[in-house]
Amino acid sequence: MDWKTRLVIWTIISIPALTGFPIDRFSVEIVGGVGAGWLGYSILSHTAISNMVGYRRYVWILTLTVWITLPVVLGGALISSLIHLTQLNDMTFQAVRGAHYLKLCITMMTVVPLAMSLIAIIPFGKIEQELLFRKTGLSRRQVRLLMFLRVFTHILYSVIPNVLDVLREEGMIRNRFHNPDFQTTGLPLHRRCRICLDQAGLWTRYMRHVAIECICSSVQYIPLWAVELSQLAEYQPVDDHTNNRFRSQNDESSE
Repeated sequence: MDWKTRLVIWTIISIPALTGFPIDRFSVEIVGGVGAGWLGYSILSHTAISNMVGYRRYVWILTLTVWITLPVVLGGALISSLIHLTQLNDMTFQAVRGAHYLKLCITMMTVVPLAMSLIAIIPFGKIEQELLFRKTGLSRRQVRLLMFLRVFTHILYSVIPNVLDVLREEGMIRNRFHNPDFQTTGLPLHRRCRICLDQAGLWTRYMRHVAIECICSSVQYIPLWAVELSQLAEYQPVDDHTNNRFRSQNDESSE
């Protein structure tokens, strides 16, 4: 099965997630928030994804999906519970029941793997090589597509793995040299809250540094690639008037 056939199958499978048809017709709920339509569609989509991308890639997709889904679902449920416990929802806010987060969980566990499988199905590197070695040259639209593929593959296969390696190494260092100040056992409540806030601020600054590093690493080669791609055949970064002048000069010199 080539990648174009897989892309067609992926498009057909993703139609219910984009339109809601015919999932919405199955309104029977197995448990609160989990309908028979979404559950069956989730099982069908996971089966198709595992067959299209292979077992190893499917395991990675499922792992990343769980890491993305759990903070959203558990964080939202925790905030809703805290607001309900503090009775701030008497007039302006109504606490969302658990059925909403069950529905959100099953939806994310279905839609997120579909989005990730699209990246695994399309051979971006092969398309880039085919564009680079075209004998007829490239148009402006194809050059823009080639620039997008360059940036996307650089982020996917270079920036993200390098950032993950750095995070893994620094995580090993933190586990080896554990900070004793984070031990909150036996401390007063205000002291424990202060330590937790300091750690949260430190983690926020750390993740901000990681985000800035990712952005800088993603765009650092764009000027170089722009110059390289502008030199491809049938694409000159000058206007039509300049092109006509150069052609007339060449015709005069040939005569």
